[in-house]
Amino acid sequence: MMEYRLFGPILAALVLIKITLAIVIGPIIQPDSGGYIQTAWVMVNQPGWWLQLSQSVDDSVFRPIGYPLAIALAKVVGEDHWQWLLIFLQGCASLVATMCIYRLALACRAPAGLAALIALAQGTGQAVVLDQCILTDSFNASLLLIVGCRLAQGLVERRAPDPRELLASGFLVFLAVTMREAGAVLHLLLWPTVIAWIALDAQGRARKALLLVCFALPILGGVQLYKAWNVLRTGQAFLTTGSSQPIFFPAIYLSLRGVDVLKDDPLLHGMGPLPRSESTVSVVRSSIIPYLSNTYGMSQLDIARYGGRQFLRLWLDYPAEMAKLTLSHIREKQAMLAVMPIESYETAVFWATWKWPLPRSEEIREAFSQNWFRPDLALLTVGRGVSRALSILITLAFVIGAPVLAIREIWRYGPHPERYDRVAMAFAGIWIAYFGYTFSYASIHLELRYLMPVEPMASMAGVLVLVSFLRWVHGRRARRGVVKG
Repeated sequence: MMEYRLFGPILAALVLIKITLAIVIGPIIQPDSGGYIQTAWVMVNQPGWWLQLSQSVDDSVFRPIGYPLAIALAKVVGEDHWQWLLIFLQGCASLVATMCIYRLALACRAPAGLAALIALAQGTGQAVVLDQCILTDSFNASLLLIVGCRLAQGLVERRAPDPRELLASGFLVFLAVTMREAGAVLHLLLWPTVIAWIALDAQGRARKALLLVCFALPILGGVQLYKAWNVLRTGQAFLTTGSSQPIFFPAIYLSLRGVDVLKDDPLLHGMGPLPRSESTVSVVRSSIIPYLSNTYGMSQLDIARYGGRQFLRLWLDYPAEMAKLTLSHIREKQAMLAVMPIESYETAVFWATWKWPLPRSEEIREAFSQNWFRPDLALLTVGRGVSRALSILITLAFVIGAPVLAIREIWRYGPHPERYDRVAMAFAGIWIAYFGYTFSYASIHLELRYLMPVEPMASMAGVLVLVSFLRWVHGRRARRGVVKG
């Protein structure tokens, strides 16, 4: 238990940060918050809502029901203070995820002090912002981080998989699906770690099959039950119609790049040129959806399904253009998420007030041009620079180092995975999940907050790869010194 003593002060510091931010800026409402709140109000005020909604008018078929349900429960319990209760619960879930990151770092042979710093970086990262927001991202990320860390920790520790733990993990994944429906597909990125753990540490084929079923059943069964519920409400089996908007983004992006992908589209070829707008969502809402609805009588569900078919056609007909588009959505800021306490604070305040609490880079340059002796601005500049430099180093260490470690194990032991280093295997699983999330979202629309379920694990792995590399360099220099001596 000695290694857990260092986590106490980290936990206390993170609780203090969350309380302070909650007092200073309160719950943060974002543009997407309105749909969730509206659906929650229907739940609270309309008995029988769960059978009376239609896919043409209600937001609960556009978005999954999990987060509106959480808001409704917070409203029933907290009444006028429901927002505060909700961000309190989000903060608690986030702290549990931080604890899981800490435990996974310890299992991956990190010293307790380093594991505590990794946990602190995670707790002062994007979680600082999104735990305060009335958005799905905090709960979704916390649930998936808890599952991802537990699976990787079991693999590293060579524990025999427990059916109850895998059943609970599958249930948490399904809860995450009810927060963000993309999880119905993205949960597949957890399976390499699940399969490796079960294959290496479970005994007997029947036992292994049972364990796989325990993990899969809550996810697949839960999704099918959700679809059955939608049959009762709308007469059709589906999860959500949320993809009816973003699924058309690639076609719009390519059109803006001069690639006329709509001229060959079976339904959209006669729509005419797309309007110019800074908002891709507004283009979809004002042009594509009304055209499909008015011309072909398509419902939101029909439009979502057609958008999925069009997205696949784009990859088949324009693979090079889609690949370039996907890569263009991966921004350099993604490499700066590992250590970001200053930027997280700034973003949280800006989202709450629409005012930056600290001077921006251009303001600092102007201030220095008028008076070079500004120690406060110098300290702020150094802090930002160090955070970004560390983040880039950690990200590069993970992106390059994790696959190198995996290849090294394969080179050493060939087709004998039971002999592979388990930390290298866990890092390989995290690497697959990280890039799976990155490219899945980048192929349509990527925001940095979408990476919260995987980025903290990637940063943890990057830190440990970097530290291991520095130790290797130091040891090699020491050995050279001994030989010369």
